[in-house]
Amino acid sequence: MKTPTIAIVENITMLRLAAGEAIPERAERDVVLLTWVVEGCWGVRDAFNNGATVFPCDLLRVSAGTGLTITESNPSATEPARVVQLRLRPLREGMISGYEVRNFFPEEMEFAPLLIASPNPQGNVVNACAAVQIFAVLITPSRPHQLAADSGEQLVVPVEGEVLLDGSKTEATATVLAGNQALIESPLEPVVVLIIRQGFHQMDGIPGSKTRQ
Repeated sequence: MKTPTIAIVENITMLRLAAGEAIPERAERDVVLLTWVVEGCWGVRDAFNNGATVFPCDLLRVSAGTGLTITESNPSATEPARVVQLRLRPLREGMISGYEVRNFFPEEMEFAPLLIASPNPQGNVVNACAAVQIFAVLITPSRPHQLAADSGEQLVVPVEGEVLLDGSKTEATATVLAGNQALIESPLEPVVVLIIRQGFHQMDGIPGSKTRQ
């Protein structure tokens, strides 16, 4: 019997900030924010001045735990910033709040999906603190990717530009249902795509994926 897919990903948003712009301070609780930087730099600070500043191909995790008041901003005085932010349901309520940053390189994402976040991380992988696995793969005109959603529903997120999913253009998050396959192509230019698997069961990766140790 297949384990039913549980909706762990609550929201996926593309955020853009002009140079020096900030998002108003807000309180978060029992949520995990994963932020992938596409362009520029991105900063997050809490009421105790803890936080981080991240750059392209960085993955930032903010775990709000029992409560965290944060401000997100573009620290650059000259350059715009653009990120993809995932809002996730944590593994359990009342987790300790905290931050984690990992850096990745485009060449690592060539040829096969690279594991960048997991609830049981090993090597250079962010602890997702949520029941998801997230992979990054670089799709080029000469290197498409055949995605097989054999063990559960998967989300495909183009972080910039557009891709073809089984021949249909998409710039937004698309869903590949369990048991199906999809060909991801980028006919014009290289595009990084995030692939998200969600569910409470033990997850061993997707076929052909890799991890940087």
